[in-house]
Amino acid sequence: MDRHDVKREDGHVWLKDDEWIEVGKIEDIVALAGGPTYTVEYADAEATAAWLSLDDQQVLEFDVVETLVTMDFPTGFVSTIAAVPIDEGEKYPRRTEVFVDTITSIWDAKGNPESEGN
Repeated sequence: MDRHDVKREDGHVWLKDDEWIEVGKIEDIVALAGGPTYTVEYADAEATAAWLSLDDQQVLEFDVVETLVTMDFPTGFVSTIAAVPIDEGEKYPRRTEVFVDTITSIWDAKGNPESEGN
């Protein structure tokens, strides 16, 4: 499966498709994500994964932008985001809104978008 890069440049986040496509302004992404850090809470069974570094309340907190720029994305994800126009929605560009809604859903699903009852 092909993976596509992401980059931060000039205050914006970009995804690599055939070309670099603008996702949106970093400040908009942070605002839509609820702030500069994002928190995911884990249940007891999930918290036993050896790779997780959770606090005492079984919470993982991470920097939104730093996490995004270290990720890579599958072709289907990038195609979905690229298909959404970057033009303005009510307050933020529609592409930015869809990107943040999608990525936070994945984070809330603990990386498994097929999971239920996050």
